[in-house]
Amino acid sequence: MTMVGLLFFTNWPTYQYNVLQGVAPLVYYLGSVALAGVLVLFRPKLLAVLLREPLSYWFVIYALTGLVWVVLGGDWAPDNREWRLRFLLMMLFSAGVVLSTLVDARRFANVLMIAAVIAAISFWHDFLNPFFYVPRGFPGSNPGRGAGLFINANQAGGALVIMAIAAMPFFGKYWRFLLLLVVLLGVVPTFSRASILLAIIVIGVWIWYGQFRRWGILFLLIAVPLAMKIGYELFSVGIASSEINVENIMERVAFFIEGDASDFSANERKYVVALAWDKFAAHPLTGIGVGATDFASSAWGYPQSTHNMYLRLLAEQGLLGGVMYLSLLGLILVRGWRLVRYSADPLAKDIGVALLLVVLYFAFLGFFSHTLLQEPVSVLAMAFLLTAARRVEVGSIQNKWISFGSIKRA
Repeated sequence: MTMVGLLFFTNWPTYQYNVLQGVAPLVYYLGSVALAGVLVLFRPKLLAVLLREPLSYWFVIYALTGLVWVVLGGDWAPDNREWRLRFLLMMLFSAGVVLSTLVDARRFANVLMIAAVIAAISFWHDFLNPFFYVPRGFPGSNPGRGAGLFINANQAGGALVIMAIAAMPFFGKYWRFLLLLVVLLGVVPTFSRASILLAIIVIGVWIWYGQFRRWGILFLLIAVPLAMKIGYELFSVGIASSEINVENIMERVAFFIEGDASDFSANERKYVVALAWDKFAAHPLTGIGVGATDFASSAWGYPQSTHNMYLRLLAEQGLLGGVMYLSLLGLILVRGWRLVRYSADPLAKDIGVALLLVVLYFAFLGFFSHTLLQEPVSVLAMAFLLTAARRVEVGSIQNKWISFGSIKRA
């Protein structure tokens, strides 16, 4: 699990394929499945763990509905990879559940922390050294927005946040402020408006649920101004470069200072949202086809996708797509809320808070990104947390109800 985690949480499979022209990411996916398969072969009971996980069935249904649409809709195309990606992510989630069952969660949290630190440092390094990670003119690159090995700055910011969410419950409260600092410092050079807003909300939820010691909060009150000063100096150095898109960066900075969102990116997002809603309104039951919005298909008619998970699934699969996404959020929400509300174990409560934040991650970023269910980072983090929840939820919730029943009888 450590090996699989370091590979996918650093986005190495995608980076080495797209930028370094290495082996196809399929090799890494199948390698992870093979490792899980070997474990199941020697410990068949691990298969039962996978079968008891409700999200396993959700991913199966998600993958199969994509394949069924392609077969019955007759709109299969060689460059339509969406339905194949669904099966790959289904297999990765299954492998993640099996591998996480035997992992020491606290040690794996260190792996997440290492990956998050590497990501944060690489984001700043990318901001200060344009074209170090991605060559000039590479499709999707945006010089000046730090992304490191993640290539896409929006995906980079979201990945950093979800890694911190997954690691938080397994760190001692004395050291959790370090994760908060990594998130605060690391997400800034991505200049991803959605990721920065998400990070602020996540930190607020962490504080609300008492995830830090008081002295940690006091330390942050001292450290944050210093970090802001260092960040400003680095920003001043980076923004002076003639190789970055200064106009795009300053427009994003203006969003947080003035609330202005009238740049090209924001306007394009408004356009594709309206376009996606029109496609859904025209085909509310069937949609225009799985993966149709992910490439310039005749059914979609625009080179950029929806930038919105809700509207992407509604446009591609109609009402079924929308129900699928909401059901994913609902399944995780119920698991997290039960642990927070009814568990007597502090660790179980913290895992519950993390699951609630996973829901927030998919619900909030779902309004700004259409690739959340294509990204292995979020899928593996979800598998790890759900497996950890399975370990604690039955006993802790059961004990809570037994205790409540005893008081009631008394």
